[in-house]
Amino acid sequence: MALILIIETGGGVAGANTYISLADAETYFEGRLNKSVWSSASDVDKNAGLVQAARILDEYVRWIGWVTDTDQAMQWPRAGIFYNGYGEYYASWDITLSTSVYSIDDDDIPDEIKNAQCELAFVLLSQDTQVVAATAGFSSISVAGTVELDIDKQDRVSEIPSHVWRIISHLGNKKGGTKIQLLRG
Repeated sequence: MALILIIETGGGVAGANTYISLADAETYFEGRLNKSVWSSASDVDKNAGLVQAARILDEYVRWIGWVTDTDQAMQWPRAGIFYNGYGEYYASWDITLSTSVYSIDDDDIPDEIKNAQCELAFVLLSQDTQVVAATAGFSSISVAGTVELDIDKQDRVSEIPSHVWRIISHLGNKKGGTKIQLLRG
């Protein structure tokens, strides 16, 4: 059975699985250089990439504001969000009297969400970000009397690559980020 895109239009669509249609994603990629990965993919793979990208964004981002309907399938649309006209969004609790902002409609899904979904779908089509090598994150491992581990954080594939995160970072925070602290006894 082929995957069917159910587009979240801003009304809290039941069963929605994407913020952007395939046709609109195609339009987005018309303006993108080096798009051969997208262009050469089948519509089935493009749809799967868009759905997986939307899932990852909703799973790994703590968006500002709150969902408009507790029964909606996706994290957008959201309420309690304000915009200053200069690319900055705020949750209602972050507004000060000196901040000149206007409320975005509760049924609005910012274009940045759709753009980030397209870019993440592109990444997912070009590499499997869910597979992590056993030695990922280590630039060297050696054992000679003592164990030495040199960690290379740049070796790890991020669930949301930095260029995608920059598109949406003003709309939320990354979830997780558990820090591990090593203490010497």
